[in-house]
Amino acid sequence: MATLYTKVKLYLEANSKTWEDEQNNIALQNDGDGDYIHTWSVDGLDKPTDSQLASYDSAGDTAETNAGIDADIIEIAGFPLEVSPDSKPQSDSKFSVNYNLSLTQNLNNPRGDAINYFLAAATTYQSRFTQFDQRSFVFGLNSRLDVEEGRLGLLKNPSVTPSFTRIQVYLSGKALLESNAFSVSHSGSLANGSVFEYGFNVDKRNFIGLDAKSGYRYGAFVNNTFNPSTAGVGTQSITLKLDGNVLCENWKFQKPNVFN
Repeated sequence: MATLYTKVKLYLEANSKTWEDEQNNIALQNDGDGDYIHTWSVDGLDKPTDSQLASYDSAGDTAETNAGIDADIIEIAGFPLEVSPDSKPQSDSKFSVNYNLSLTQNLNNPRGDAINYFLAAATTYQSRFTQFDQRSFVFGLNSRLDVEEGRLGLLKNPSVTPSFTRIQVYLSGKALLESNAFSVSHSGSLANGSVFEYGFNVDKRNFIGLDAKSGYRYGAFVNNTFNPSTAGVGTQSITLKLDGNVLCENWKFQKPNVFN
């Protein structure tokens, strides 16, 4: 299906107008439930109805296919970015540089606790479509801390693992996304030899200029991993997360493979 941008552009051209002349009189928006026309103040032309827009689906698909690079626009993280007409028929090449660094800090205590650090940087340069040059930086740290068994003694060799990850993404030199995620998990072995883990996480995301996709994401999870030394091997998990004020549940079970 053609994008809303393409169908609006074709609608304007069919009525002797152009997107270039009218783009300041039109605002397309996406609040998470799909694109729609937020503002329309084109002189002498009514806002198109849904049926009118639908009539341009076929022509829009053709226009986008012929454009060669996702029609007249390309979307990155929900942002519609216009592609120059001079660039669309032309080929491109890119050059990427990636750097990763991992460090472990020994806390020098009898339990063998340590802190793990991770740093990654990536840059991609486009030869022609420089508006899509990307840079990303990731910094993370986590520590597995052995703790004492609880009074009930359900978990053997229990541990707590706090984790923090920060992500920054830049598009054409401008900030696009910032994310700060924190999680804590508690895990240990059960009497049947499987590994049981539960925890929660929170992620504060900021899409620059896109409030609908920014804000806090909360989640909780429960995992149970079977040990190969038992009757089979597999994983079952429950994940609960609150994303954009919508509660989602996910249940995953992998049937154990029985060993003879």
